[in-house]
Amino acid sequence: MELPKKSMKKIEGNEVFLGDLVVPNISCFDHRTFFKKEGRCMDAFSDGVIFNFLNGFMFYVGLSANGAIIHYKPEPDSCSVVDGKELFLLDSGGQYIDGTTDITRTVHFGEPSARERECFTRVLQGHIALDQAVFPENTPGFVLDAFARSSLWKVGLDYRHGTGHGVGAALNVHEGPHSISFRFGNMTPLLRGMIVSNEPGYYEDHQFGIRIEVLSPFLHIPYL
Repeated sequence: MELPKKSMKKIEGNEVFLGDLVVPNISCFDHRTFFKKEGRCMDAFSDGVIFNFLNGFMFYVGLSANGAIIHYKPEPDSCSVVDGKELFLLDSGGQYIDGTTDITRTVHFGEPSARERECFTRVLQGHIALDQAVFPENTPGFVLDAFARSSLWKVGLDYRHGTGHGVGAALNVHEGPHSISFRFGNMTPLLRGMIVSNEPGYYEDHQFGIRIEVLSPFLHIPYL
């Protein structure tokens, strides 16, 4: 498992670099053009990253209420303009020689509200809880789903999608057989070294969306 782990670490670093490069410059674009072109400005940045030969999918870019649509597809009549007052969600991924990425970042260009801060904090707490979870090998993914939701559940909140999916190597961005989800049907065991996304979120209808996503190999499985 050492080679896949090293490859994933390398390409995740490329993708995080891409996010760090693009997000601070979003406000420099004509944002309506950015949305109408369905992420083509992101494509221009992504194509400049070494060893990225193809985008993994059409990037999901949502500002304010559009971010509350889990996989928002840009439309000319519903696109938004960055004004520094709303949350901005960017879900991106690329096909690299070493593998495939899928990450999401949520940022604010101004001063977030107390509500936005609380919701973001609870999503982050869930993300960390799942990342640090220790469990026996052969545990199915649905058993771990509650780790990511627990902080939101404490205040009556939740999100309407699974918490994690497998990722192929230069293949499908969503690839089984394993997953982490509230759905009980998938009994595929989680094994050491499997790559899976960790992406809890929260979506307040007509207001904002929050999601934090990275890809992780399962490492916290004790040898029992």
